[in-house]
Amino acid sequence: MARAQGARAQMALAFETVYGTPPGSGYTQMPFITSSLAAEQPLLASELLGYGRDPRAPLLDAITTDGDVEVPIDAAGFGFWLKAAFGTPTTTGTVAATGAITFSAQPAVNSTLTINGTAFTFVASGATGNQVNIGANLAATMTALAVALNASVVAGVALATYTGTATALTMVFDVLGSTGNTFTLAASVSPASNGTVSAATLTGGLNSHTFMSGSWSLPSMSIEVGMPEVPRFAMYSGCVLDALSWQMERSESDRHLPRCRL
Repeated sequence: MARAQGARAQMALAFETVYGTPPGSGYTQMPFITSSLAAEQPLLASELLGYGRDPRAPLLDAITTDGDVEVPIDAAGFGFWLKAAFGTPTTTGTVAATGAITFSAQPAVNSTLTINGTAFTFVASGATGNQVNIGANLAATMTALAVALNASVVAGVALATYTGTATALTMVFDVLGSTGNTFTLAASVSPASNGTVSAATLTGGLNSHTFMSGSWSLPSMSIEVGMPEVPRFAMYSGCVLDALSWQMERSESDRHLPRCRL
């Protein structure tokens, strides 16, 4: 039966902790253009003498896996191949994650905001703990909300700095980088908080990854190439990148995508 080629082909990759041992989890599905990865175990003629003229059964040589993988230069997947070529990068946070909750009107009594998993409740007066007094107007409520959040001793809430404006609560994650993109936001509908979150989480946190050549050791990978229709899922372990090359052209028709030799 012919093996599936084209859009249904799949590739998953994980870096190994122990060389040649496929990890049990942590695989990432990778985009790719072509793959010629294959394993081979040649037969070696026996060199033993003293058993007569009849040839001895051949011996199994070592299994070798090699081939080329053609991949796109994309924002996420190409970083795996750069790590394979240069080793683990030095990662530095460059932009902090931000977000906001915008209010169309005063929040209702007992409505809530959930900030990174912790609920804060709006009350008419006498706020204690994770409660916020509703002010004389929306701007006053936003100011009180920001004060309460900035003073919170809850570890997950204290990860950001909060500012109240006339109609919104804005927040900035305290640490630069993509970590803040997991900080969650939610506003209750019943009772109506009248708040709309900018997104389910803070967004915009960015990291800078610096790859340097000259590493004495490079990480090994386990790569699985799948053809679901057969089905056939071939696992190639102990893969180490030998060469990474690309050629850039101004014409789309003349482009050359990066080619990785393993």
